[in-house]
Amino acid sequence: MENPINGEVVAALTVFVRGGSGPSHSSLTSAFLAAGIVGLTPYSSGSLDSLNKVDRITEAARKVWQQPTRGRRLVEEILSIYRVAGIFGAPNLQMEVASLRSALLQRGWALDTDGRLDPLGDIDLEVGDRQALNDQLNRLRRNTEDAGLLLGTAKELLESVGKFVLEENGCLPDR
Repeated sequence: MENPINGEVVAALTVFVRGGSGPSHSSLTSAFLAAGIVGLTPYSSGSLDSLNKVDRITEAARKVWQQPTRGRRLVEEILSIYRVAGIFGAPNLQMEVASLRSALLQRGWALDTDGRLDPLGDIDLEVGDRQALNDQLNRLRRNTEDAGLLLGTAKELLESVGKFVLEENGCLPDR
């Protein structure tokens, strides 16, 4: 799974905070902390040395550029504060949201209408890691209208969870 962060995604994310608009600096700080970027791009109100919101997001992205899991977490945390700020439902920002959606699509990620991030294509449950299981579970939660899809996906998820538990406990049988 590719890191959702590249220059185009960063540019699309920063559009929502240009000129001081969008979520507050403290919201950005919370997103950075939740993404595990401690002490990065600090902001001090009234300080002339403080970075603006665009520069803070750009610097945070630069730090996780080569780290797919931290990059994903950073994007998810920024999207979370954007959802709270009502960005995805704002009629005047739909063109900017479409640009962000397009930039993420090029990296192999889908952005739904609520501003939630999903990997594109099938989730490789053979990998057996916790993130793959969480991705599949989230997909189930968001697609409750298709009974056939739910049953098939739930079956795959149950098999994968069983394999995950056996592997974690060192009890996976030999073929």
